[in-house]
Amino acid sequence: MKRTYALQLDGTYIPVSEPVHPLSYTVRHAESLYWESGKNAIYEQTFDGRFAYLYYYECWIQEKDTIPIAVDRPDIHLLYTLQCNGCIAACQAETDFAFDLIEGKGAYYYFAAGRYHLQLPKGHHILIGFILDAGMIRPPANRNFKFLSPLINSKRMKDTTSKKSPDVRVGVVTLKFLQLLFSKINPYILDNEYILLKHLTFLINLSRFKMLDDSDDPHEHRQLIAKAREILALLILHQGAKAKLADVARTLLVSGAHLNSLHQEYHGCAFQVYRNELMLDFIRDAMHEEEKFAATAEQTGFSGFSEMARFIRNHTGLTSKEFREQSKQT
Repeated sequence: MKRTYALQLDGTYIPVSEPVHPLSYTVRHAESLYWESGKNAIYEQTFDGRFAYLYYYECWIQEKDTIPIAVDRPDIHLLYTLQCNGCIAACQAETDFAFDLIEGKGAYYYFAAGRYHLQLPKGHHILIGFILDAGMIRPPANRNFKFLSPLINSKRMKDTTSKKSPDVRVGVVTLKFLQLLFSKINPYILDNEYILLKHLTFLINLSRFKMLDDSDDPHEHRQLIAKAREILALLILHQGAKAKLADVARTLLVSGAHLNSLHQEYHGCAFQVYRNELMLDFIRDAMHEEEKFAATAEQTGFSGFSEMARFIRNHTGLTSKEFREQSKQT
């Protein structure tokens, strides 16, 4: 996917081959550039994928500065402010569109073609973003992403004014999966584009549970446990056996004990029991696709066949072969 923006750094920013500052997070196989200007430094990491363009900027600013950015083609971005001392103010030149980048928050943006200004305050800042293929979000799946409709429509109409979605929370769960994505990128393997798309799709799905202006009542227990079950299903689809109930609780900003109590109340079983049922269904589906148990174990997130076999026996009393035969009959 083509890069559609350019930093317009002034002549005081000089490319440096041996950075003074180490990166906080390394994007595997990314193209990297590093500039210094007096006491300021900017580190860029980018990766060009078929369905998304990933960018990472880490800035060490001792003298506040304004960075001009030129966008030559309108696109939709998912942008996370992972770290920021204070607030980064940004605006689109010659329009009323302005926004603030605040630590722990992210958002989707439709950036129209034009010139932008990013005002960097003193401090250490980390911004991570993706240029998205708007075609990823199409009917009927777009029903779950109504907050993106104005941005997608603007992209389709090539509006000249930018737009922003409601903010989403960026916490330890989002960071965990960003780091996982960074570690998995490898252009030298055939399924790299699938891996990138898989992780990006997961992050997009996760974001809808982190909207900061969510109209649902967070104290409405039935809604809460319904969201928890949906997030768990998403995690298992993405991670399989590595999916953790603690990540569901962190996403919803509640305790694991509270979720377990609600699940027992509304569904008659512990939340862990429901997780195990989902995992068995996931293994069952994978067995229809894979003949070898080792391949099924890898696909479903286990460390190996023996771990998967123990899980199946512990929760069904069956051997893996018996479980597969039973699955075929049902």
